[in-house]
Amino acid sequence: MLVFGGFVDGGERTNELWSYLYGENRWILLSKSKSGPVPRARASHSAVIRGGNMIIFGGCDLENEKMNDIWVYNIEANTWTEI
Repeated sequence: MLVFGGFVDGGERTNELWSYLYGENRWILLSKSKSGPVPRARASHSAVIRGGNMIIFGGCDLENEKMNDIWVYNIEANTWTEI
């Protein structure tokens, strides 16, 4: 399972990407993209996993402004691409 963004302690939005390892019953923080940009911190976005990618859409940024962007995270390559 992958979880991107949302709120952290103190109510700040984040752009962290976490993975849950079922067999070990623990969460790990995935490193930033090996190259290129990463999505801005956000909450209230949509996300789906499809064909080895996680796709996120929209949400609200640090100033609570609505976002209208799409990002694709390639799970195997550990890279983000804005669409």
